[in-house]
Amino acid sequence: MRNLYYFITVSPPYRGLSVNKLFRQDTDQMRQLFNQFSDHYCLYPEFDDKGRLHYHGIVRITDKIKYFKVKYRIDQIGYCCAKELKTHMDHMRSLLYCMKEWPDTRRLFTTPFIYSKPSKAPPKKQLKLNPKCGHKHYEPRPFTIVDAFEYGVQRNDNG
Repeated sequence: MRNLYYFITVSPPYRGLSVNKLFRQDTDQMRQLFNQFSDHYCLYPEFDDKGRLHYHGIVRITDKIKYFKVKYRIDQIGYCCAKELKTHMDHMRSLLYCMKEWPDTRRLFTTPFIYSKPSKAPPKKQLKLNPKCGHKHYEPRPFTIVDAFEYGVQRNDNG
């Protein structure tokens, strides 16, 4: 199954708490839910014209079935709307829309709400030089007194 990118808006109802408490509370709840169906998301906090805190962002959904199972719990946080991003231009347009108020809101919030699971990259293969292909075979030279002086190693005369 291919990964699907979605533009998402989460609009919690008005609550009479401080903005930083709301941000921490929302991010904790959304992180628990989003980690069930996504391995990468980026949500930007924003204020609407009435001063309510809401979030716009891009989510990479890895399991659509889990997303539909969890969506009703996201709706309990607040109104949730998701739209699939089909083209690169949609992706860029959505990202610009998400960031439209970030220069103003970053004074209140130090970072946007970002998460990315570390990828399970295969271990890097060690390259071996083949003398038959024209590569010179590398043999390490022995450790000398000059090297010892250079690296500050003291000579042991006792044996």
